[in-house]
Amino acid sequence: MTKRNIEFASAVTRFREGARISRTDLATKSFIDASYITLIERHGYVPKPDKVKCLAEALDLGKESTDVLMLTAGYAPVHVPVSDMIHLVRSYHAIGGA
Repeated sequence: MTKRNIEFASAVTRFREGARISRTDLATKSFIDASYITLIERHGYVPKPDKVKCLAEALDLGKESTDVLMLTAGYAPVHVPVSDMIHLVRSYHAIGGA
């Protein structure tokens, strides 16, 4: 697994555990198969941006946390103007990113 994969898997797990929901509940809320959630968390699979957004919505993440999750997955943030990227990168590092 690459560093990005490990970081994304850890971020999803931390957000899910913080929301106090099971993988099965996350799968149901995000309309993503439970086996796919397991691939993400255990094997570091990084889904396409639309699936990352589904996960963020299912986890009830705010705009900033959604953008942190997008960055962790290697994608551009969806809510933050480029001028605010420094703060977002610091938030990413605060949750355990590189």
